[in-house]
Amino acid sequence: MLDCEFFGKNAGAHHLVNVLIHTINSMLLFIVLGQMTGTAWRSFWVAALFA
Repeated sequence: MLDCEFFGKNAGAHHLVNVLIHTINSMLLFIVLGQMTGTAWRSFWVAALFA
């Protein structure tokens, strides 16, 4: 609903918000996996596959 309040029916803006949310989630996954496992490259590849 917040997207509709800000952007109306502009599909491009809704898509941009979804891309930003997914990018932030991918970065958070990389950080969390890096801290849990201690291996940066493996964490990177898992986060890249998620993205």
